[in-house]
Amino acid sequence: MISVKLVSEPGVGTIATGVAKAYADLITIAGYDGGTGASPLSSVKYAGCPWELGLVETQQALVANGLRHKIRLQVDGGLKTGLDIIKAAILGAESFGFGTGPMVALGCKYLRICHLKQLRYPAWRPRMTNCVRITITVCRSK
Repeated sequence: MISVKLVSEPGVGTIATGVAKAYADLITIAGYDGGTGASPLSSVKYAGCPWELGLVETQQALVANGLRHKIRLQVDGGLKTGLDIIKAAILGAESFGFGTGPMVALGCKYLRICHLKQLRYPAWRPRMTNCVRITITVCRSK
């Protein structure tokens, strides 16, 4: 499976169309409200747009170019509630990614300093070596 993650920003639909034409299987639209602890704070705070805008633009571009049936859309970056999942499904997403919630549930203190490679509590290092990502996929009948 070929998966490409794109940042939600103006013009993402055009890029997604090119990705679909290049035979990718999955496009993930990442919203600005998420973010990884492995990124500098400036990248997390000042990059991207809401996932809703990127998802709508991508959906419209793929439909307009007759490519929507060839690719699966996933969204992540700030999904927090069931309502977010419903909105994303209505806007065209078929998969939904969660990263921060499961990490916090496993004991991450969410200090956003992972990119510095200085874990505050060294005893936790064995627990936090593998980042957790949960993806929910919705099967749609054709």
